Amino acid sequence: MGRVDVAVDPQRSGNEAGYRSTQSITLPVLDPVFDAWGTRSGLLEMLQTYFGVAERSAGRLVRARWHGGRPWLVLVWPPIPFVRMGEPAYDLTADRRAIRVGIEGGLLVMPSTHANLAIELHRGPSGVMARVDLVGYQPRFGRYAIVRWVYERTQVQVHGSVGLRYLRQLRDRWTRSGVDAIGPSVG
Repeated sequence: MGRVDVAVDPQRSGNEAGYRSTQSITLPVLDPVFDAWGTRSGLLEMLQTYFGVAERSAGRLVRARWHGGRPWLVLVWPPIPFVRMGEPAYDLTADRRAIRVGIEGGLLVMPSTHANLAIELHRGPSGVMARVDLVGYQPRFGRYAIVRWVYERTQVQVHGSVGLRYLRQLRDRWTRSGVDAIGPSVG
């Protein structure tokens, strides 16, 4: 339960280089907790918590803002959208619950990107695998080697760090929820 795995790999996406950053952790199988957290409202709260961790990890230089149910990461001053995301989509099956948002644009994003961010819960016999998965991300001007080099040493590292911090907090809240027999809302 205490291990958090991290993988960040360049991948090919069409003719442009895209990136995948994945962090995961195995949680205990607590069926009432899985069922409570695996609802639309539980998954949306997980996504909001993830963006709260991202905001705190950036030294509050970036704020998470919600525009019509769509998360954006916005520079505090001037208020420029760094990353704009689409409306959340849900996958709710018996053993898999996920919330996914497409990345639609922003100052740091290649305009033609087809990237998405997902937070997923997979229930299996040995535990619930929780995962943060950023797939197909393309930085603006990513066709240039220097931009990719800078991105791999900055944004990729930040995303991995945010994912790890988020999953550690999720593990603590998940375990407390199982003990307290409550849903995802923990003060």
